[in-house]
Amino acid sequence: MKQRNFQMIKTNGVMLRTVVEGSGPLVILLHGFPQCWYLWRHQIDPLVEAGFRVAVPDQRGYGGSDKPAAVEAYNIVELTSDVVGLASALGHDRFIVVGHDLGRNRVETPGLPAQVFAGPCVFKTRPRQIDREIFKLFAFL
Repeated sequence: MKQRNFQMIKTNGVMLRTVVEGSGPLVILLHGFPQCWYLWRHQIDPLVEAGFRVAVPDQRGYGGSDKPAAVEAYNIVELTSDVVGLASALGHDRFIVVGHDLGRNRVETPGLPAQVFAGPCVFKTRPRQIDREIFKLFAFL
């Protein structure tokens, strides 16, 4: 398996273990339940090669990220704030976010800043289908 650049990024009161690769416009890929960053392993390199900076966190409560005990810590406002804070911590106020499964909730939330491009939700589980969906999305940028 390819070595990845993992960073522990503080955002919205939690630490998120995040794969950060590449440079250019920021793309944040969000996994669903019960997954982690690894869901997106096949999409990271093609996006980097296309000129994007890619951030793929283990979302709050998953993998190597913090797991707050309070149920209230997992409401949609907190989860969306994690994503916005992640982008800010990486020095971006504009970014593209793509969500799979429950990760799509962060994509569809009105709490995202106006300058964020929230792409269509990706529900497919086979990597080649996800690849096609993502590259269709970026063709319009």
